[in-house]
Amino acid sequence: MNDLTITKNDLVDGVVTVSNRIYKNIYIDSSIDMGKVVLENVEIKEKLILEDGIQYQVNIKDSTVPYVKVGKDGVTRYRNTLLDIDKNISGPTLYLENVKEVNKVDINGNASILGDSKISNLNLLNGTLVLNVHTEVMSIDKNSNNADITINKTVDKVNDSGNNTIIGVNGSVNVVNSNGDKSSIYIKEGATVGQATINGDSTKIMGNGILSSVEINGNNAGIYTDTSKDKIVISEAANNVFVGREEKYEISTITLKQQGKIEFTLNEKTSRPITLSELSIVCHGGNTMSVFNVSTQDNQTYTLNTSYYKDNTYELYITLPNGKIISKEFEYSYNHPTASKVMLDRTSQTEAIMDVYGVDEGGYLYYKLVEKTKFRFNKNVDVEDIKENGTKVSIKTEYNEISISDLKENKEYDVYYVMEGFDGRTSPVYGPLELGKYEEETEGDEYKLVSAEEVVANRFVFTFNKPVKGKLKLEDFSIICPRESALTTKGAKFIVSSDKQTYTIIVPDNYGHKDNKYTVSVNMPDGTIVEGSFKSHFNPPAITGDNIDHYSQNKIKFGFNSDEYGTLYYGVYEWNNSVFAGDSTTPMAEDVLSGKIASTKVDLYSGYNELDIDLSGYKLTNKSRLWVLFVDYDGNYRKGFVDHFKIPEFIGEPDGGEEDKSSLDITNIEVSEGWMGTLLELTFNEDLTSTFGKDDIKLQSLSGVNVGRFNVTTSFPSDKLNYASIELMGLFLEAGDYRITIETYDSKGNSVTIVKEFTVE
Repeated sequence: MNDLTITKNDLVDGVVTVSNRIYKNIYIDSSIDMGKVVLENVEIKEKLILEDGIQYQVNIKDSTVPYVKVGKDGVTRYRNTLLDIDKNISGPTLYLENVKEVNKVDINGNASILGDSKISNLNLLNGTLVLNVHTEVMSIDKNSNNADITINKTVDKVNDSGNNTIIGVNGSVNVVNSNGDKSSIYIKEGATVGQATINGDSTKIMGNGILSSVEINGNNAGIYTDTSKDKIVISEAANNVFVGREEKYEISTITLKQQGKIEFTLNEKTSRPITLSELSIVCHGGNTMSVFNVSTQDNQTYTLNTSYYKDNTYELYITLPNGKIISKEFEYSYNHPTASKVMLDRTSQTEAIMDVYGVDEGGYLYYKLVEKTKFRFNKNVDVEDIKENGTKVSIKTEYNEISISDLKENKEYDVYYVMEGFDGRTSPVYGPLELGKYEEETEGDEYKLVSAEEVVANRFVFTFNKPVKGKLKLEDFSIICPRESALTTKGAKFIVSSDKQTYTIIVPDNYGHKDNKYTVSVNMPDGTIVEGSFKSHFNPPAITGDNIDHYSQNKIKFGFNSDEYGTLYYGVYEWNNSVFAGDSTTPMAEDVLSGKIASTKVDLYSGYNELDIDLSGYKLTNKSRLWVLFVDYDGNYRKGFVDHFKIPEFIGEPDGGEEDKSSLDITNIEVSEGWMGTLLELTFNEDLTSTFGKDDIKLQSLSGVNVGRFNVTTSFPSDKLNYASIELMGLFLEAGDYRITIETYDSKGNSVTIVKEFTVE
């Protein structure tokens, strides 16, 4: 009986399927990053070993697996030594479907386990675990430290011997024996823990769920649940035990101010500020959120700076000055454009500037001004209100400066905003940001920067209002980005004008920085500091959601989104398969702009663009390409080769009739939700003799939804030759109508393009 080792070399389009086999052991190597392994009707006599350290998916169906081990194993086998990924970040996802009882699972790393089967004994040596399968006994090893466990289904018994363990209960646990020190058990509202026994020291149980009964034998324990007093037994040997449910304080609101910034408000002020060590944010999908700092002006409204995390449901836990703990759930949603920082600056009595830094994708920003008045009651401002009654502006990636006008003199405002993708994905409401009154600057005889500019990339020019008395050196200039770090000027050339009024800094060409708004600070010879600011804009337009529809014999539609407006040049050419400059037939951007390459010139719009292109006069082949050059309003474009796209074959009645037309077609498409994205199950009218992969699949929305770029995994079962499945990795399709185009070969070896429309309910 043989062992089976699965590595990246076994993947076909990201998937390997093993069916109807018996093995002694199966090893899945960490080289299959983002791959998918399907084991169907497989019998494993001894163990299944999953290497951790990267993300991949293992689906086990109708199989026998007595022992599963996650981590490293002593057996010598293939290893991709180029991988060096922190195992604390990711691990395998194991799905068990109709698997006979798994007797034992050992985990030393990170894993997610889901399914309809049952695990008899699960042992966690260390790491992060998301458990979505019924488990009889789960044990945390005594050498474990900082294990992070989320229980989403039923666990009959938990034996925790580790230290600093975090257990989030979103399902039900019948019995918990907490034997280690400094453990935290969070019970979500609607979840239950039957009997808990605390034997270790400094363990806390909290949350809005149900704790039926608890026995406390350890010191410094804290019980903050709504548990009846007659169900709490405290040993005489246990010291400093705290039991109490907070009745006075509650968390009124939790607001996402911007990515990585959360604000919460209590119903009453606390007697002292809440400290960083008294806060924790637990994710119901695994892993706690890191909180870097906390600040407050009034002991009632607090601002948290956090790490950036994926969309999910989280719960904020606060230890109050009286020792009691309160909590509240909130949604952390960033499946839409986000900004790293948003600031307001009142530039006059009637005008202001909104600086939006670090935008991660183009789209729109809606903002609404709410005038502050002495007697104004708090009013909820929702997304629909801001979109309907606010102001809409286009935003591009990285830095944006938004002008606000028509302000009232000597009036202050609260500013709320919403960010939206080109395809309608919308953020929650951010704010309020405070826009104060305008403060007049007093004129004096001091130095001022009248001009600060990056005239070309890496060439900074600063001009003062008068000649500078004394000597300024390169080290007197600091160029500071929004994250408060100075750009390096090491090795820069420093030029002083003859009138000592204009100073130029030229940094080396290999130095780079993002489009942004920067502050320059100059230490003057007289001991004063002069500051100014300037914007850098050298990035070309960011293009997303590109798609070509060959809708008639001599017509194509090219649709895409751009985050900036400007000019677009395009043409059609035959590619010669070369990617080398000077040899490839792909045009160079510089040749297009100089007129050396003929082109058609049209306007480029911010948002969605669609070109209707006439191909009459072109003899199209499988090497025919559409080339496009995108130039923004400041003249920025991508140097080198222009963007180029394959022109798909026209799907229609050829002039020669139907004699040579392939009969291969899709007869049915089933749409469901897979583990990593939308799953499309395709049935064909005949057996497939050729597979297809990511580059052969095109997906288009017919409902105005931007599908964008995506990865796929495909599967072709050997026992069902007229069937194929496509899983869209990380993409869950919204409701609407779609068109899928697949390029493959029929049974005669002829190239065929299959087009099918389907609906997502």
